[in-house]
Parts: sequence; C-alpha cells; structure tokens
Amino acid sequence: MKAEYYANIYRTYATFMPGGGGNGKLFRIASGANSDDFHWTEVLMHELGDMVEGLGLHFYSVIDWNNKGSATEFTEQQYFATLQQALRMEILVQKHSAIMDKYDPLKHVALCVDEWGDGTMWSRARTGRFCFSRTPCATR
Repeated sequence: MKAEYYANIYRTYATFMPGGGGNGKLFRIASGANSDDFHWTEVLMHELGDMVEGLGLHFYSVIDWNNKGSATEFTEQQYFATLQQALRMEILVQKHSAIMDKYDPLKHVALCVDEWGDGTMWSRARTGRFCFSRTPCATR
C-alpha cells in the first residue's frame, strides 16, 4: 500500500473519531513506516496534520527473512549479528523524529514504536506456546 493511499483512508476514519489524547479522548495512532521508509513518515506527517496523536514505527532486527531461525537455539555469532542489527533502531528513531519535527516542531505527535523485535520463529515451551526473543525489550 502506498503512503498517499493510506493517508486518505486514515483521514476518512479519523474524521469520525475525534481525538486529542487527553481527558479520556481517543489517542489516534496511524500505522507507521516499516524500518527506513522515510517517505511514509513524510507523507503521513504532511497529510494528517491535527488528525493524529501518534505515528507508529515498525522494525525487526531480522538477519535473514527467509530463515529467521529459532528464538532459543542459536549460535553466539547469530546472537551478536542480531544485536548489531538492532542497533539500527537508534538511527531510525532519530531520522523519523527529524521528519516529524519538520511538520510538528512542538512535538504534539508521538513516535510510537509499535512493532519491534528480532522476528525469530515461535518456540514451544513445556507450558504451551510462547514467543521468545533474542533482543532485549526496550522502551523510549
């Protein structure tokens, strides 16, 4: 889906869902860019104006999307390669934030990292199905 198309769809729904985020009002978060799709952030910030309180950002530190590997069985090399890839997150946050600041210098729109992790395959544990990750959880 192109960012321009998504922005039009978002505006349709946001028109009927008043936001503002405070006093029990809806905090509207637009689906954000995948990793380094800075065009997506540019378009949404330009088009959505005051119709959004948050903009998502998705990033997975996957080394090989065709062979994600186990979350619990991996080599030391795979572990450190995953962490190295995860370090890209800081740069992504900085670059997306810079675009957002151009349209929202008072920082009314939050950057919401709503998808983040190493994207490894699910693992079975004795008590059922759980998702494990090689990368530590972080909040900003």
